[in-house]
Amino acid sequence: MSEELLRAAQRSLKNGEAIAYSDETGTFLLADSLGDALLGEIAKAAKLKQVGFQLFINDLTLVERYVSQLPHAAVDLMEVSVRPLLVIFSSGKNIAPNLLAPDGSLGLRLVGNKLIDELIYRMRRPIAALPIRWMEKGVEQRLDGEAISILGAKQEIHLQEDSGKNRLEEWSVIRFDKAGRLSILRG
Repeated sequence: MSEELLRAAQRSLKNGEAIAYSDETGTFLLADSLGDALLGEIAKAAKLKQVGFQLFINDLTLVERYVSQLPHAAVDLMEVSVRPLLVIFSSGKNIAPNLLAPDGSLGLRLVGNKLIDELIYRMRRPIAALPIRWMEKGVEQRLDGEAISILGAKQEIHLQEDSGKNRLEEWSVIRFDKAGRLSILRG
């Protein structure tokens, strides 16, 4: 990834704009995790009903900062996972309200690639991410044109991490309920 593209992505996020990002798990709209107004616009335009944004983090010490009820096993599972893992916690804290799902839950993903690591480092905070596949049908098709500007982007910046892996092949999702019980949603 070029330094110029990375700077453009950082500038867009800091200016309250959304950008597109793709990796082996799919395509995402990325936004500043503190940009509650933009996150609300994206959620409304995407017609989110049951899910919220993911919070991309690059350091496991951040989990305690954003999760209200942290089960002991959660950080261990995130640390030992060898494939992309989204952990959904029953409640989040210290974040923009529009990042949370309607039930108050928060999905965290430890992103282990240089591109997102560098972007989080430069922003000095986690990045909000919305998987395109979670959007209501019809919205996804518009993302190649009009919807990007509807969702706050002045320009379309596509960041892509080339991992050499097949898309969605090795993607896991787990959820911890309020009692700390673990459910495997995707293997």
